[in-house]
Amino acid sequence: MTTLHTATTDTVYTKEALKALSGLPCGPLSPLARVAATDRPADAAALAATLMGLSGAWEQAAPALFNPQRTLLFLAGDGETSLVGQYVWPDRAARGPGFQVVTSDTAVRLNGPHSAAHIAGILTESLGLGQVVAPEPVRLSLTLPQFWCLAAMADAYAYGLLRRRLERLHGRPLGVAQGDVLALWAAGVEGLNLGWAVSLFATLLPDYLPQDFPATLDATLAAMEQGDLLLRVDDTTGDPRAGLLLFGEDLNLLCQGLVQNASLFGLVLQDQTGPKTTATAMLGGWRTPQGLWVADFGRIDDDAVELQLLGPEYLLDVINEVYVPNSGEDSFETALAADQRYAVAGLLKALQAAPPPPSAPPRPAPATPAAPVTPPAPAAPDQRFCAQCGKPLNQGAKFCRACGSQIS
Repeated sequence: MTTLHTATTDTVYTKEALKALSGLPCGPLSPLARVAATDRPADAAALAATLMGLSGAWEQAAPALFNPQRTLLFLAGDGETSLVGQYVWPDRAARGPGFQVVTSDTAVRLNGPHSAAHIAGILTESLGLGQVVAPEPVRLSLTLPQFWCLAAMADAYAYGLLRRRLERLHGRPLGVAQGDVLALWAAGVEGLNLGWAVSLFATLLPDYLPQDFPATLDATLAAMEQGDLLLRVDDTTGDPRAGLLLFGEDLNLLCQGLVQNASLFGLVLQDQTGPKTTATAMLGGWRTPQGLWVADFGRIDDDAVELQLLGPEYLLDVINEVYVPNSGEDSFETALAADQRYAVAGLLKALQAAPPPPSAPPRPAPATPAAPVTPPAPAAPDQRFCAQCGKPLNQGAKFCRACGSQIS
């Protein structure tokens, strides 16, 4: 997977450094909430050095990382290349500098600073909107299960499964096999490839991913057939997985565009609206030479998704309206003054007040070897003395050498 790089200036926070402020609650949109903690000891000195090294626009990188007021996630893929861009701002109006966030197994890296207008230009270029024509608008109103089914059908079609069989029956591919829809669903859920619709939308909408897709597929297909979105052709073997799903006019228009330099995209914009509340706007879809198929998820909680075929101007307007600063918002300085805990000075103060990391238990001092004990000298045999003069006698002597008396 490729990360979008929009500048060469970086600041790196190692996980050990970030662990030094693990007791400080981050804002609800902070990407740090999704960074796995390290088992290694905290490194408060490294974090202090990084924070004290920030100056100018980079001083806003700290509140943008720990308590962002606006975040943007951009996803794109064409089956061969996947692009991911994650950006944070310290204020909702995005007047302040923005920073790209790149996480790895060992660190969190911030790249920037970037203006919102500059990032909007990066998105426009990455989406290749200059290659898209303005088509006749098409609008499909889908339920959420129908949208997930369409995503799996689009994947099955784009990867050409059973295309030859369809060509023999109808002269050109107009549908997919039901078994291939199930196979591509499983592949998209299990593997991360942003060129697959199931995989991209599962990344974009993880809370709405159905857990019972195979079990409910027949009912979903029946509803789509009733709405003239497709026609089911049963296989003569009686196996429903071998049946064909022939597209209606609108779905055929979508899938025909998937084999002509098509790609997928997704955008998620989040704003912090209160200390613990956020607002989210999401859209995604397919970029084809025939136009943009844009899925609007504004009513997703009502089990509804609007899918529209539109020209590039629509997405250009969305990018410019949403990602370019709004003059009606509070000033950048007002937004920053709201909470100083996440400014550089506030973080350094929290770092000083943080309890020191638990130290390792003291290692026992090596035992002092005991002084060698000298064994007592063997006891001398009983000493005898001369009865006449009192002088000591040699062992075994028969006469006293001092006085010559005989020893009895």
